[in-house]
Amino acid sequence: MQLQINNRQPLTVFLLAIFLCLPVTAQARDAETQYRKGQQHRLQASKPSEVALAESYLLKAARLGHLAAQTELGTLYYLDFPDSPRLDSAHYWWQTAARSGDPRAQHLLGLFYLNGQISGQEKGQPDLVRAHAWTSLAADADLPEALDTLRSLEEKLDSTQIQVARQFRESLPVMRQAVAARTQPRSVPTPSPVALSSSVARPSSPALTSPTAPLEEVSESVPAGYFVQSGALADATIAQRELQRIHARIDRNTHKGFVKPLNNANGRWLYRLLTGPFAERSEAANLCAELKDLGEDCFVVAEFPDTDT
Repeated sequence: MQLQINNRQPLTVFLLAIFLCLPVTAQARDAETQYRKGQQHRLQASKPSEVALAESYLLKAARLGHLAAQTELGTLYYLDFPDSPRLDSAHYWWQTAARSGDPRAQHLLGLFYLNGQISGQEKGQPDLVRAHAWTSLAADADLPEALDTLRSLEEKLDSTQIQVARQFRESLPVMRQAVAARTQPRSVPTPSPVALSSSVARPSSPALTSPTAPLEEVSESVPAGYFVQSGALADATIAQRELQRIHARIDRNTHKGFVKPLNNANGRWLYRLLTGPFAERSEAANLCAELKDLGEDCFVVAEFPDTDT
C-alpha cells in the first residue's frame, strides 16, 4: 500500500509555519526597537532625564528577552544613576542575561563576584569560586577581556579552588541547558508553536514563569523570625517574579515568601526578597546553603519587632 500525499500539503504547512512565526518575529522586532532607543538615550546619560528614558526602553526590551538589553540595563544600574551602583538590580539583569548565555554578562557577573559586591557579603570580600565559574564561561566564547580576567584569577587560586569552581560551573543553569541540548535526540522539526519559537532568544527571567502561579504579595510587615534574603530589587513586580522563580526551585511546603519594601537613604524604594520565617538562624542558614548549591545568592536576616537588618 502506497502512502498518498496531497500536492497542496507542503504549501499548507509552509503557510501555517509563517502564520505561527508572526507573533514571535513581531516580538523580536519590538524588543530590538526598544533596545536601540534605550541605547540612544544612554549615550546622553549625563542628563538624569535621559537616564530615566534609557531605563524605560531597556527595561521593556529586557523583559521581552533581549539579551543585549538585559546586559546593558544591568550596566545602566551599575554606572549611570545618581545613586549608582544599584548592586541588586545590576546583579539581577547581568545574571539573567548570563544564564541565557550572553558572554558579556557572564564576564560582568564574574567581575561582580570578584569585587565582592553581593548584598550581605562582607564589603570587598571576593567570591573567587563564582567569579571563576562565570568568567570561564565568558572565556569559552573567546571574549578577550574575559580571557585576561581568567588568567589573573587562576593566579590567585590553588588547584583545589579551581576544581571547586569548575564543579560549581557545571551546576549552573546555562551549563545544564547546554548539556540537555547536546544529549537531546535529533528529530525532524515540525511546524508547531514550540519548535518555531525556540529559535528566538528568551530570558530565563521570572517573566516567563507560569501565569497561574501566584506572586508573593508586597507587604511592609512580616512575621517575627529569621529569613533568607535572596535579593533587593528596585522594581516591585520584578522582585515578586524573581522570588517566584527562586521558590520554584525549592520545596515550598514549609517556606513562605515575602516582598518587603525598604526606603533607602537616597529616598529610593527597594524590594527585599524574603523566605521564612524560621525559629532558628541555623534553619534559615540551611535553606540558604541549599540555594547557594543551586547557584543562587542569599544571606540570613533577622526580622523582629525592634530589628530590621
